[in-house]
Amino acid sequence: MKKLLLGLLLFCSTSFADIKVVTDANFKNEVLDASNCGTVVVVDVYANWCGACQNLSPMLEAAANDPKNAKIKFVRIDSDNNNMPPNIQFLPTVIIYKPSKAIRHVGTFGSVKEFQKWLDANK
Repeated sequence: MKKLLLGLLLFCSTSFADIKVVTDANFKNEVLDASNCGTVVVVDVYANWCGACQNLSPMLEAAANDPKNAKIKFVRIDSDNNNMPPNIQFLPTVIIYKPSKAIRHVGTFGSVKEFQKWLDANK
């Protein structure tokens, strides 16, 4: 029983430092399972050729490194090399996963402050 509780504590960790790249192989574990543990997970769906995705990247990195977002997990998934999350039609797309809920934003943000305002309103 102690091993099971310790495993759950490690699995449902709530301390994150930077943006992790996820793939089809670990999307369920890194995003869906983490959000079901109560962790807010921000997913950036991007492509290397996408100029708007490149413009969004520094905003996500700034938010990920902001101490007030320390309990939020930030991840990226490359749409060219992986299956995209359901109903993604445009890039960039940012999705906030929470237990039993996903909130989507299509497009980029004008500034880090604008992204943070959207994040604060939806986390």
